[in-house]
Amino acid sequence: MRLQPRPIRRDLIALTALCAIVYALGLTTHGLTNWQEAQRALVAREMQATNAWIVPTVRGEPYLSKPPMIYWAQRTIAAATGREVGVFDLRLTVALAGWLGVIATYLVARLILFAPDGTKGDDDDSHESADAFAHHAAWWSALCLATGILYTRSSRIGELDILLVPFTVVAIGAIAAAWRSHRIRNRQHIPAMLIACAAAAGATLTKGPPGLLVIMLAAFGGITIYEARHGTRPLRVIITSTAAFALATTFIVRGNIDSTTEIISITLAITLAALAAWMCAGLFSLRTFISWFRALSRTHPVGVPIVASGAIWLWGKAVERSIGSDAVGAAAAREAADNLRIFVPDSALNNIEAASYGVGIGSIAAIIALIWLIKDRPKLTPGLAVVIAWVLLGVLAFSLLGKGVPRYLTPIWPGIALLGGLWIASALRDLPIRATLHRVLTIAALALAIGQAAWYAIGRERLYADRVPRIFLAELLRPELNVDLDRLGVLDYWSPALDFYAREPIELYAAAGPVASLPGVTDTPIAALAGELRRTGETYTLLVRETAHPDNATNADLGRSPIDRLALMGLGIETLPIQTEYRIDNRRTRVIAVRVWAVKPD
Repeated sequence: MRLQPRPIRRDLIALTALCAIVYALGLTTHGLTNWQEAQRALVAREMQATNAWIVPTVRGEPYLSKPPMIYWAQRTIAAATGREVGVFDLRLTVALAGWLGVIATYLVARLILFAPDGTKGDDDDSHESADAFAHHAAWWSALCLATGILYTRSSRIGELDILLVPFTVVAIGAIAAAWRSHRIRNRQHIPAMLIACAAAAGATLTKGPPGLLVIMLAAFGGITIYEARHGTRPLRVIITSTAAFALATTFIVRGNIDSTTEIISITLAITLAALAAWMCAGLFSLRTFISWFRALSRTHPVGVPIVASGAIWLWGKAVERSIGSDAVGAAAAREAADNLRIFVPDSALNNIEAASYGVGIGSIAAIIALIWLIKDRPKLTPGLAVVIAWVLLGVLAFSLLGKGVPRYLTPIWPGIALLGGLWIASALRDLPIRATLHRVLTIAALALAIGQAAWYAIGRERLYADRVPRIFLAELLRPELNVDLDRLGVLDYWSPALDFYAREPIELYAAAGPVASLPGVTDTPIAALAGELRRTGETYTLLVRETAHPDNATNADLGRSPIDRLALMGLGIETLPIQTEYRIDNRRTRVIAVRVWAVKPD
């Protein structure tokens, strides 16, 4: 069946309406529970209170774990409404980023999925058919992304990873446009490269290297795969075998393989690396290498990262002027140690598992698309090469360099959606059951949209209200309970949501070992508090676990409940009458408020 062109305005309006329903309904119905989003809200509000734009802070101490883009966005929205930064500003920030990512994916897909190479030949019907195919692939790619399970989650929960999506998609699309100009006109597309540089800079100011890495792998990896498609088979075998052997040897030498699951994960990582080596091996032909080098010279794989790195460097220099180079260096080292984990054995399996459902319908369609690519071997177009590089090289890179955290893959979700959209468009064009398939996919997309909108707007609060400390703290601070914020602390756990809703830093106490390792958040031994209460005779309010932390269950001392441990320290304990439940440890443990004082010996 011949596909008909899709009007761009109608599609953009439909996608915008869909995103408004899925991402924006009930923005603040459910409070802050996720650690990441609570931290982003807390930092942004503190920056607003101190009128700081350059140095993010927590409790007055520099917090340089991430660049300031998400804080800038929250402050800008709050300034536009003339209010203090709150949950609304954070949730609207990520909702707008999710919507922009969907729109960017749609527009870029229309550009790069045009087959075979964007030229208009003698056959106008063929040209129009290719154009219509790109329109349908773009529509389904954007629709799958907009209703994707993990993509929707990122657009509803205030984690900064979703802000990477519009920047990375625009940068990849701009580089693809410059590459197309080189192929068709043998000319450099300066405006496209300027857009790519600006978008890459935005990605680095959002999360540093990860966004830039995805841009480089998808755009320039796509150019590499496309140019290398004519490599000779013997050379491919040699290079693929060498890459697989080297990676396998690295894991074995590290000696960190402890389970069957890790063996499966490592096997998957080696398979991905071998496949990437196979697809890129053709570059070792002189003629192919020259063609590849010319393509790169017109798309600036050096200039783009230099501009992007320059943006983060300028921010770093501004921070240095405020707090000194030693503090900046320590923050950078801490961030690298926490997030750059090379050759984590189970990372590949975790990433592939997340990719198998993260984009919802798009993930399922992408799995089928992989089978389609292997079985039917459609012609490798420039757009398809970019999509393959986006997914293959992106998952491989995060599997070798990351911890296997699903949200880290957020800038790869558009690539998976594009791969799925390609297959859906081809199926709706070629399969005899295309009418039924279209109905099924449409109903499934609507069901995902309605279900997720209802869950985030209503369901979470009805089922998991006890994960939010908002009402718990409001009840605790009622005047009749006479709780002094200056004499309020938590024992053996901490969440930025507590500080956010209390509107003041809450003292952190620990029975043994550090509980938090963040700038501005330090813990005090609970024995020190007990000693102070003995000296002063005053009372103190503590938020404690009802039962011991699960990790301490086998410890003779720490396995006791916190109340029992406080009693053994000679403290009197009164449980405060708080009706609202607040639970932590994924709702396994109830938090209770107690008033403590030193008991005088008889």
